[in-house]
Amino acid sequence: TPVYKMRRFLEAAGFATRRIEADLAQLRVLLDAGIPVILEEDYSQSRHVAVAIGYDDAQETLAVQDPMSHEVRETPYEQLARLRSLANNGALVAVPRADESRLAAIGAVECRYITLVDEAWAAKDAGSAEAGDRLVDEAVALRRDYEIAWLYRFVRAKEAADAAGPGESAARTRLRSVVGEIVQLWPDDEWPQQLVGEVLCAERRLDEALSAFEKAR
Repeated sequence: TPVYKMRRFLEAAGFATRRIEADLAQLRVLLDAGIPVILEEDYSQSRHVAVAIGYDDAQETLAVQDPMSHEVRETPYEQLARLRSLANNGALVAVPRADESRLAAIGAVECRYITLVDEAWAAKDAGSAEAGDRLVDEAVALRRDYEIAWLYRFVRAKEAADAAGPGESAARTRLRSVVGEIVQLWPDDEWPQQLVGEVLCAERRLDEALSAFEKAR
């Protein structure tokens, strides 16, 4: 479920919400205040959300309620950067609307560039992809190195290239440009190489695609 849908559900249920950046220090502050935190996590082949409900500095673990397993798992602090870097430590918090002032008091302030990208995905899903494009442009102007914004751009460029069909086209040139910018921004990460491989596969450049996928392993 996209985070923007979770937020809409919580707000419809009477909660005040904030879309925030929350590193480990901020997570501790929120959890000490009794506020659970919906986290975005990324794995090699999937994205996931889970709810942080506690922490143990002695064991250096974060207690996370996993909605898939319905169990509490202990995530080592050392794994948090790998799991959460793609989302720039993005998180969602909610409190009863009457307690909204608590959020600002503990530093849980709205992160505008993350919110803009959430709104872009919502616009795209509602059939207003061009409005989503403008929102992502605004987000990138605020924070260029937000991976989810560039994933949005990749998805949009790939849709246009696929619609244009095989062979050279302005849409395919645009797709290559977007992927090139992503690789420049994150040259040592795995996920850009997965996108490179997808583009090369579509162009039937299979040996090059295989090489890219191997780099992404």
